[in-house]
Amino acid sequence: MSNKITGADEIYDVSAREREVIEWKAKRRLELRNLYLREKHNPNSPHVGHIFDPAVQRHYSTLFCKEQFFRPTVKSFLWNVVVLGGSMFLLGWRVKKFRDEKEHRFATGQVSYRDREWKFV
Repeated sequence: MSNKITGADEIYDVSAREREVIEWKAKRRLELRNLYLREKHNPNSPHVGHIFDPAVQRHYSTLFCKEQFFRPTVKSFLWNVVVLGGSMFLLGWRVKKFRDEKEHRFATGQVSYRDREWKFV
């Protein structure tokens, strides 16, 4: 039996770059875990039921205040026209195409009257 220790590349079958990423993620997880435990078990902190995270607070603050900083531009106007007008156009085109195909099947006799849906409408 050999007491030779194989390298991490042979054990995990990953490249050196992937191994670095995995090790960095594990290190970051450990740092965040220790930070959480330190904050959670701090006897001098106010017990409000949660741990204050400034990054989450910044995110929610920008969500609620972004209309104050919005500046209408031609690009934003055109983007709204494309999204709203495009979705309405695509919906109308799809409905018209579906109804035209259905009407064509009815008119050419491919669907009998008995098999049609919405006969009296």
